[in-house]
Amino acid sequence: MTKTTIVKRYVDGFAQRAETTTIGLEQSLEELKNVKYLIRQHPELMAFLKNPTIPSQEKYRLIDLILEEGFSPPLKHFLYYLIENRKPVLNYWPIQV
Repeated sequence: MTKTTIVKRYVDGFAQRAETTTIGLEQSLEELKNVKYLIRQHPELMAFLKNPTIPSQEKYRLIDLILEEGFSPPLKHFLYYLIENRKPVLNYWPIQV
């Protein structure tokens, strides 16, 4: 399975879930763009999140700290899911920032 196929599945899943949240798809995508921007501006953040020697709980704490204000719980839970399943999907996310 190609990276594009995998990312498409996550994009579809995120979009379906975002449509059912109180903030809606448009705001959810805006939040995701902001996260992708943060990761591009701070590559050490992605390195930390991808590091298999760092426990998931520490990664969750970092997500909570960084996204403390201005981000919805569904976005945080989506990022937790990616971390838990070791999916570096944001590297290939087809969203322009």
